[in-house]
Amino acid sequence: MNSLPQMDELKRSIIRSMTYFDIFHYPMTSAEIRAHLDMPCTEQELAGALAALMKEKILFKTQGYYQLKHDDSLLTARLAANKLAEKHLVKARKIAAFLSWFPFVKGIAISGSLSKKVATSDSDYDFFVIAEKDYLWICRSVFFTFIKLVSLFGFKKYFCLNYTVDESYLEISEKNIFTATEIATLMPVYGMQCFAGFFAANEWIYRFFPNHPPIEYRHPEKSKSFTSRLIEKVFRNRRGQKIDDALMRYFERRWEKLQSKHVVTNSGYVLGSMMVGKHYCKPYPQHFQQKVLSMHEEKMQKLFSAIVLKSVA
Repeated sequence: MNSLPQMDELKRSIIRSMTYFDIFHYPMTSAEIRAHLDMPCTEQELAGALAALMKEKILFKTQGYYQLKHDDSLLTARLAANKLAEKHLVKARKIAAFLSWFPFVKGIAISGSLSKKVATSDSDYDFFVIAEKDYLWICRSVFFTFIKLVSLFGFKKYFCLNYTVDESYLEISEKNIFTATEIATLMPVYGMQCFAGFFAANEWIYRFFPNHPPIEYRHPEKSKSFTSRLIEKVFRNRRGQKIDDALMRYFERRWEKLQSKHVVTNSGYVLGSMMVGKHYCKPYPQHFQQKVLSMHEEKMQKLFSAIVLKSVA
């Protein structure tokens, strides 16, 4: 990047942002680009830099959307995915509201591709869950049992848990453009107070996205069901803690056994590749997360190298 003295830092920042979203074949509006830049800038400064990059034929624009290649099919696909996502989000919010009744759930948000308003006909519904402190594994076990049950009827894709933490583990330890994007696009459905603490603990994302608008998480709170409160009362003691610890060890052994089989799904996920701790359950970062980060770095290097060759030709 230092080999491009003629390119100012704002242009480089735009390219860094756009190469990340280009991994997912996602053209961006100027507002989306600005929200995901890694340096502060005004709308006027951004407009000038975008115009210059288009003049240099590094960026292309179609119907208000910018992309790194002149391919109208990308925009068509994005708009179709956005439109379908709006329909899926209606259902996902209802499912999240239902899941919030489960024991020891303190907060739940829509995550994954759906939280970025992208969907296909076979999209999964991914959820990010915050559990009560020290009861994550009882909470997750209830989810696990329920998901096993609905899987018998072909509904598993509507109930995917991709990340679970408890109230004592709110700060996400992996700090990079991937995790910053995932946090910034979360759509909380339940647990306003809980998510206020979560976003406060993860203000580091604004080091990656200083122009990003504040994340909205206002929604009406509701009381837990009688059954949920009863289960919490039964387990909120020393015996419940021992059960929670035993469940953690059970899942750890189960996933270690699964991972040893090296079964890879169509999306590239290695079955069982989950990190297990008393206060968290999350995918190993060296799998999908690291794959995306490596692809981003590779795309940036290729594009900057192409710009250098073009400038000296």
